[in-house]
Amino acid sequence: MTEAKAMGVPAAAPAEAERFARSRAVALMGLVLATFAALWPTLLSLRERWEDTVGRTYTHGYLVVLLAFWMIWRDRARLAAVPAKPWLPGLLLALAGVVGWLVAYRAGLQIVHQAALPALAAVAVLTAFGWRTLRALAFPLTWLYLAVPVWDAILPLLNWISVFAVRFMLRVADVPAFFVNNRFEIPGGTFEIADGCSGVHFFVVALTVSLLYGEVNRDSTRTRVKLVVFALLLAMATNWIRIFIIVLAGYLSDMTHSLVVNEHYTFGWYMFAGMMVMYFLVVRRWQAPEAGAPAPIDTAGAAIPRRGFAVAIAGLACAPLVLLADSNQATPAQLEATMRAEAGVERSAPTPGWSPVFPNADATSTGAFGDVEFYVAGFRSQGQGKELAGFSTSLLGESLHRARAPRGEVPAPWNESAAVDDAGRRWLLWSAYRMDDRWYRNALGLQIEYGFRSLAGAPAAAIVALRARCGSDDCAGARRALLQVIETHYP
Repeated sequence: MTEAKAMGVPAAAPAEAERFARSRAVALMGLVLATFAALWPTLLSLRERWEDTVGRTYTHGYLVVLLAFWMIWRDRARLAAVPAKPWLPGLLLALAGVVGWLVAYRAGLQIVHQAALPALAAVAVLTAFGWRTLRALAFPLTWLYLAVPVWDAILPLLNWISVFAVRFMLRVADVPAFFVNNRFEIPGGTFEIADGCSGVHFFVVALTVSLLYGEVNRDSTRTRVKLVVFALLLAMATNWIRIFIIVLAGYLSDMTHSLVVNEHYTFGWYMFAGMMVMYFLVVRRWQAPEAGAPAPIDTAGAAIPRRGFAVAIAGLACAPLVLLADSNQATPAQLEATMRAEAGVERSAPTPGWSPVFPNADATSTGAFGDVEFYVAGFRSQGQGKELAGFSTSLLGESLHRARAPRGEVPAPWNESAAVDDAGRRWLLWSAYRMDDRWYRNALGLQIEYGFRSLAGAPAAAIVALRARCGSDDCAGARRALLQVIETHYP
């Protein structure tokens, strides 16, 4: 009696079982690809990070995706042995996920809509094939998060740990160093452990390699945890030693060593490669589990449940259909009303020496109310790379530099900041956000509300910024001038 008959599953011919398994694997990969296609704006934003040769933290993104597909193909027999039972209520989850993705995308919350991509792929698998298939595919789908910039969230923690470790090593080496946050001085010069020196790239790559190693060997959960912890500790230690060596080289050479003068990122990767060699020499000695017998494949059922597959695709298709059907464009008159002052006449003379950066704004306006200069940027629609607040926006521009703000009462909804220009002059800046006829102090709150309101309409949004020059002693006169302007023109 064959093993398949003993388990109550009809024995399938090897060729028939292989065709069944291949069809199942292709369908599962197709659902992941369909998710990528449906959320194409998110895929484009991820591509920017994967092809960022300056930041370089996520340049392994393409490889992560390819390896996810390889895992599905490698495990096609195991996935085919799982009975496919579509879970049609998953359509409601898909619709809710698409709405959440659309809100995050239009609100410019990049990390949120990027993190939604693997989750929506999982919902599509659940809808089409059911819970058991989703559990069997949990690792490849979770693995995709290694290509999503969610790991930037731990960057401050890694930076703080690096500062602490380097300070300890310098004390042991008797190298005099005076630390202020992440900057420190040695007798020859000054160093800064910036974000790029936090080791987040080493951390993510070590996590990727250790997870892949455990999956390839099908290690137990306990062994996989040990693999990951060991790899992450080595990666962080490598980064600490890298920084220590560079500082020591600067100390001994009076800041003339090539590691200090030239680019030292490549030096770190040589060290990381050496660390990985040591890693594999150690972990290859760990006992690997014995491979179990493959489960029988029941080819009597459908390799691809057509109804469940169609429902999953329909749920994903809602995202591009909404984007194509609704341009989310406020009218020019609506934008003009949002941008203009509520009282008084604006002088449209250009503002010299102050150029805030708000990429792809649909309209900008500059001028002055007497000695108070203003800048307004308006948006008929918002999205990634076209938003009121983001990594690419700057209220100060290139001509101003942030300074300590003097204390003073600022009326809601205005925010206050201080700046100094290249000539050493001090400025006081007040800014507020506006969506149609409502004012906001917090940009994040406006962005989230904008995302929801964009589902049923097309609101216009703008940032209004004012600046006044401080006196030689204080900024009290500038604050009085700003207050007069908002009471007169923006009551």
